[in-house]
Amino acid sequence: MSLSKGHIREGRTHVTQGPLQGKEALIRKIDRHKRLARLEVPAGKGHLQMYGGLQAPSDKLRSSYSVMGK
Repeated sequence: MSLSKGHIREGRTHVTQGPLQGKEALIRKIDRHKRLARLEVPAGKGHLQMYGGLQAPSDKLRSSYSVMGK
């Protein structure tokens, strides 16, 4: 699976491109340092845990970078 790209705004994940686009509701946890998203996919009577690559900086990080660049 290739790396998806997106951002985190107001605590919500928005995937803008890649295989995870449109599947934000399945994302349970994001590790931004490792660029991994843990997904929980319904499978039969239970759930299947999967991982996908996701590059998603938060808006807090973006705003601090823009201030530092001035």
